Amino acid sequence: MNDRNYLSVTYTMCCATLIAVALSVFQSPVNAQGQSRPNLEGTWIEGASDFRDPRWRLRDLVCYGCTRGAYELLDTMLAQEEELSRSELAAAMVEFDRNLIDGLLTEAGREYTEANAVAPDPGCQLAGLIEHLRSRLSIKIEEYEDRIVFEYEYLGPVRTVYMDGRDHPAEPEPSLLGHSIGWYDGPTLVVETKGLQPSLVRSSGIVDPIRISERALVIERYTRHEGDEWYDYEATLVDPRMYREPFVIHHQRRLLELDPVFEIYDCQVVSGER
Repeated sequence: MNDRNYLSVTYTMCCATLIAVALSVFQSPVNAQGQSRPNLEGTWIEGASDFRDPRWRLRDLVCYGCTRGAYELLDTMLAQEEELSRSELAAAMVEFDRNLIDGLLTEAGREYTEANAVAPDPGCQLAGLIEHLRSRLSIKIEEYEDRIVFEYEYLGPVRTVYMDGRDHPAEPEPSLLGHSIGWYDGPTLVVETKGLQPSLVRSSGIVDPIRISERALVIERYTRHEGDEWYDYEATLVDPRMYREPFVIHHQRRLLELDPVFEIYDCQVVSGER
């Protein structure tokens, strides 16, 4: 693809994304009328934290951090008469997602990957937003009138989502967690993040690695229905520099920890070992 075509495609995708986001912001107050906002207060765990909890479904334990397409494939495989082990199902999801994500890479995305190798272990370095969204460790959420605060168990970073109607800064300073604003869409909390620091993300989920450029936009949706002890979650990555189209990188449940234990993961590097 030559530079002119690349810029044309990128411009079209960016415009479409901005229109979609603008529509969702405009519509969200209307959709929220007459519906209770989700209560997301508490400490939330992922399947690896306690896989014996009876509230987990098989698809929660097999398809950790899958794309939406992988979940659809998993449901198809589970509906077949052939019995497959959990490890066989998980391996099929890994292969599907890696092929999917690799097929969406732009030329710039491939060049960035080749120029920035991913270390097998990030050591004790602070992690970026995508890594925390896909972390197998606990997340603690506190809700206030004008903001929602996320605290992540891995090394303990604190992230603020502004709920007071503000917009992003015109030129946000790039950072690992970016700048986040949010609003409610009925029973769903929607969070939009910009200003992420460019990186090649090594995550604990299936899609590994994830490429992030300065143009990246992440849209998260947290849905907790009344009476549920879990929330459904998904995050969509829009990055026209790295990928030809947006895709959902995480779609799974987190359970409310009934006996909450939240301990910041202490990481120390000693002679190159943790």
